Amino acid sequence: MQALIYSPARKKNMKRVFTKSWAAMFLLCALANSATAASTPSAASASATVGLSEASQAWLKKSADEAQKSCYEYMHDDATEYSACLQALLTAVKGKSLTAQQQRLGITYFAWVGANNSARLSLPGAEQAAQTFLPKFRALQKQLKISDQDLCPSIAGDCKARVAQYLQMEKELQDLKKSALKNKASKTSKASNQ
Repeated sequence: MQALIYSPARKKNMKRVFTKSWAAMFLLCALANSATAASTPSAASASATVGLSEASQAWLKKSADEAQKSCYEYMHDDATEYSACLQALLTAVKGKSLTAQQQRLGITYFAWVGANNSARLSLPGAEQAAQTFLPKFRALQKQLKISDQDLCPSIAGDCKARVAQYLQMEKELQDLKKSALKNKASKTSKASNQ
């Protein structure tokens, strides 16, 4: 399966190629999952009770890998292009099925990981991109009820450190929002007193 390459000129064709890639991946995952379930029923029931199914893990990993292959190179040139590339991938995922939601989660999770790694290297715009994608992937993760422990392995790396980083960034963003609201309330009360 070829990796998707984003460019503004190819954006129109991206939906068609992306959809075919996901359809093929879904078929392979379904076949692999049914073969596993038929040969080892106890293993299939165990995976259903502990963490994500193999098919769900495969969707998350595959979507994160595709996002990396398609978009990460743009981060080193322009964080805006990086974000636009990832947004194009997200737009190409249609529907509200579980599979579509898992694809979106894999893409947005990679978007945050890639931007966060680039922010540590002080690349321009990377921190803003990380702050943009963090609430998006966390909302999808919460909606799908996927634990940090299950999501993290979809992208290689130190899971313990990565989870600590996004929890810290999440706290910082919440503190910034509270501070902004407090400042706005204080300005509003000063304006009404005058």
